[in-house]
Amino acid sequence: MNENIQFVNKPKPYGGPSSFQVRLINYLINKNFQVTFSYEKKKPDLLFLISSTRKYFWIIKNKIKNKKIIQRLDGFLWKHKFENEGFFFKIKCELMNLNMIFIRKYLADHIVYQSQYLKDEWDLKYGKVSKQFSIIHNAASNEFFRKKINFNENLDFEIICVEGSIQNDELTLAILKSLEKIVIKKNKISKINVYGDHSLIDLKKFTEKKIEFHGLISRESVSKIYDKPNLIFFMLEINPPCPNSLIESICAGIPSIGFDTGSYSELSQESGIKIKKSKSRGILSSYNLNLIEEKIEEMIENYTYHAKKCIEISNHYRVERMGDQYLKVIQNLLSRK
Repeated sequence: MNENIQFVNKPKPYGGPSSFQVRLINYLINKNFQVTFSYEKKKPDLLFLISSTRKYFWIIKNKIKNKKIIQRLDGFLWKHKFENEGFFFKIKCELMNLNMIFIRKYLADHIVYQSQYLKDEWDLKYGKVSKQFSIIHNAASNEFFRKKINFNENLDFEIICVEGSIQNDELTLAILKSLEKIVIKKNKISKINVYGDHSLIDLKKFTEKKIEFHGLISRESVSKIYDKPNLIFFMLEINPPCPNSLIESICAGIPSIGFDTGSYSELSQESGIKIKKSKSRGILSSYNLNLIEEKIEEMIENYTYHAKKCIEISNHYRVERMGDQYLKVIQNLLSRK
């Protein structure tokens, strides 16, 4: 078995999609597949698209040769519709959505949705398509997995937020400011550590020393930030399709708090505490920021229960399990050449 699975580009050093790509590539190589990229002069047996690409000549050339295409879909862009962004930025976002929509409808042979939530949203927003599909959750590599709860009753708690990029939208900033105020009030919480590219936000808006922005960290170093005891993961992303950072925290035995949007409940199950949205139509007023403090207090009181639930569900997020599911899809498509 030396079939060539071809991706668009090599994975970047940072970010969730690239972490997924690295893990899947390593799995495929271990299964004796070749892995190449679109700019290499090697004939593919199957194309693998992560969300979309603008390389339509590459897709159509291989489509004519009856090469099968897997599209692993991401969430579509939506915040630009609510934020006061420039006209050209909004056009760019819509074009990116259209690119994913077109490939999903006309070019992909098999669509992989990262969560049930994501499939439901795509079907609701852009209609069902008559294509084979799978729902495959992302995974964490072995260094994230912990066998026991890391809790010390003599130490304070710390909140961590981990994102590829910290967004500059009104809601994200409001959540961070709420967390900052809570840490000032709460004696049991010593600090908030925020990891991710923060170049978009004005750090001068955050004056307290108890909140620290660390910037991007290398993929090899991510697991080390979960080594401290008494960590609480706070999910900053709204409507997350299948966040790697949440999955990694679960596998590290770190319970989470997040708004009950996107795939958060689907992935975290009882390991996390959900913050329900209100029925208000405003993007800020519909998120009960005043409930964040209450949920943090609830987590502190029930920390070991939720940490235990992390350990219980973590095996669902093993790379081997994710890889085996992709392998079935790949083998099925290759058999139809």
